[in-house]
Amino acid sequence: PSREDPRSATRFDLVEGVICTGGTFHMDSIEFMEHKRLPYVIVGRRDWKNLNPHYCAPDYVSGYQAATSYLLTMGHRRIALCGGKSWFEADADKRLGYLRAFEANGLMPDMDLILMDEPGKEKMRDTERFLLEQRPTAVITLGDEVWNMTKSALRKGKLSVPGDLSVVCFGLSDGMQMMGESRGYAPLTRIDVPVFEMGRQSAQMLISLLDGEEPRERGRFLPLDFIEGESCTPPGKEAN
Repeated sequence: PSREDPRSATRFDLVEGVICTGGTFHMDSIEFMEHKRLPYVIVGRRDWKNLNPHYCAPDYVSGYQAATSYLLTMGHRRIALCGGKSWFEADADKRLGYLRAFEANGLMPDMDLILMDEPGKEKMRDTERFLLEQRPTAVITLGDEVWNMTKSALRKGKLSVPGDLSVVCFGLSDGMQMMGESRGYAPLTRIDVPVFEMGRQSAQMLISLLDGEEPRERGRFLPLDFIEGESCTPPGKEAN
């Protein structure tokens, strides 16, 4: 919706406040709500150019730093980061968390083990070849598609999880998780967004705005959920 679209004005006049998912709302929508002085809260995305909206976002930096440190403490050094778009705010945060884990442990990451789409270059489609050529001892994947390509690399290379490759998955659907376990894969170690809690706190912020109260903080970061499965072991160690 935009200021110039009368249908948007009609629709927004029917509500008192809006909770926006940052990944799908556009800049003109935010500008329109600012223009109408309509209370709103962003879920996820924080970068809105010159605007400073209220937001509730996952703490990707700390979450990915913790997941990478988890693998580093097991002895892994060749840890691949697969998935995402380098220019997308959330994925840039994940990459930063990954790099900070190496820095905090006094180690240098192998930058060749980061596989993300670049502007004009769709690199994620090469995940299977990338894993077989680079042969990391551990990988952090993003989403169902990247996990599917990882499984394809495992089959082609006759590799096992976690004996040959330790795996941490982010953003994996429940269906994909169940399908993997039904086909003999170890229960995966995962990083998940606390969706329910993020929605609850976003609603709390919006209610405060509707009551004329300014929330204590303009933005909130929520820690990611870390679910330890059986897909990670020290490098070179077979699973029990």
